[in-house]
Amino acid sequence: MKRMKRIISLILSLTMIAGLCAAFSVSAAEEAKAPKITVDGKLDDWQGTHTLSVVGTGEFDGKKVTFYGTVTDEGIYLAADAYHAIYATNASEWWQNTNFEFFVDRAMNRDDTKQMWVSAKGMGENDTTPLKSRTELNAVMITKAEQNGAAAYHTIAEVFIPKTIDFVASNIINGNARVGIAWKTLDDKINNSEAGDSTEYWMPKGTYPDNRDKAIVNARGIFKQAEPDYGGYGINATFYSNSDHDALKAALPKGSSGRENDTNGAQCIPENFRYAESIDNIMKLMKEERTRVIETIADAATWGDFYLVELDGYISPNTTGDYTFGAYEVDNCFYMQINETTVYEFWANDIYNANGAGGNTYTSSISLEAGKIYKFKAVFLEIDGGEVINLNAKIGSGEAKSVNELFTFTTSHEHEWSDVKVTKEATCGKAGEGTQTCEKCGEQKKVSIPATGEHTYVDGVCSVCGAKENESPKTGDMTVLVSVIAIVSLVGAAVVVSKKRIRSR
Repeated sequence: MKRMKRIISLILSLTMIAGLCAAFSVSAAEEAKAPKITVDGKLDDWQGTHTLSVVGTGEFDGKKVTFYGTVTDEGIYLAADAYHAIYATNASEWWQNTNFEFFVDRAMNRDDTKQMWVSAKGMGENDTTPLKSRTELNAVMITKAEQNGAAAYHTIAEVFIPKTIDFVASNIINGNARVGIAWKTLDDKINNSEAGDSTEYWMPKGTYPDNRDKAIVNARGIFKQAEPDYGGYGINATFYSNSDHDALKAALPKGSSGRENDTNGAQCIPENFRYAESIDNIMKLMKEERTRVIETIADAATWGDFYLVELDGYISPNTTGDYTFGAYEVDNCFYMQINETTVYEFWANDIYNANGAGGNTYTSSISLEAGKIYKFKAVFLEIDGGEVINLNAKIGSGEAKSVNELFTFTTSHEHEWSDVKVTKEATCGKAGEGTQTCEKCGEQKKVSIPATGEHTYVDGVCSVCGAKENESPKTGDMTVLVSVIAIVSLVGAAVVVSKKRIRSR
């Protein structure tokens, strides 16, 4: 009897522990938090953050630089860990000396007012106080003689850029900052850099300090433009090159108007190209070059010679109203959907052939609600390359404005799922199916509805699954048996405690 009590007590304990674990479990996937960084020329507090590097090979073997970055509530931290051949401290200009240069700016073109740097100008070996571009910067640079292949010096530069600098806070959106980075010393060259295979500008591939290809810095670290996750802002843009341009030209069918492929190479056929299936077929022909996030549609200003661009994400209007969309172009085509409804089609051949120039055309209006999230998709086809598409919109008969003034664009958003709408009822032995709809954007997802376990017995047999009434639980139903034992044990334990308390009076 005592042995049986011990077994029941053990089962009860395990059941209670399991219940407590389930009740107080914490998800391992928690939101990324920026590390606590101290600007001291040491890198041990940067562990776990994503980095970008330039590593020399061949005659440059041993030279390398690793860039670090993170965004906090106070501002931006950056660091560069470099092995280099020349250590310059006394040249007349800061940029001729060993230096770490960076731009904090969301613009696509150089803005010297947002250029910053820390330089070894005037420093002695092992000095920690570099010359810096702004007094607000907290910066350290430590250099030691250290032979490493073609490198003779090892320098760690670390800097904090506070939000109190006028343009810094405005360039951090949803915890993400665009930061251009470069390590350089005059005549100290490396290969494998974005700037070339023999250059004093040491920059990670896919980034450039003073143009559209600035890196992305957030709490998780520093990333190239091609990183798939920047934290959820802007619009996803997939760029396709002109490498399969001949295949594209051949694939575009003649329209009902009988137009041939034009002399620029590609054409837009209003009667055929506008349909989604035609767009998908064309995209399959193109070679994908890279995917990146752009902050606004205006970033398309330097799309250059990419011939096909697909944009997708979400938009949210700032004002409720009836919107119409327009674009000014000469020889391009633009197709746009909101919540899978076509809201704009701009077919350059229609206008170009009619009056020899691009123009502003508008769709019929679509009603949009302020603050609501809508799915957004657009396909932009260039005919001649190097063009800009100026997408605008107006509310009612109001003034046309850039879409960036009227909408907020995001790559993702937090769904608010509705109650489950049952599409297939669950039975005693089989799970059912249902759907949930996001209250913000209308996106749907399928969900599984657990089997009920409630049998419908007819003459002792379930008419649904064939289970027999009063049949012993199967192996898979041991959880039910354990639960029953646990409940019985709990009641028994309560009785024992009660008796003990009575006796102690």
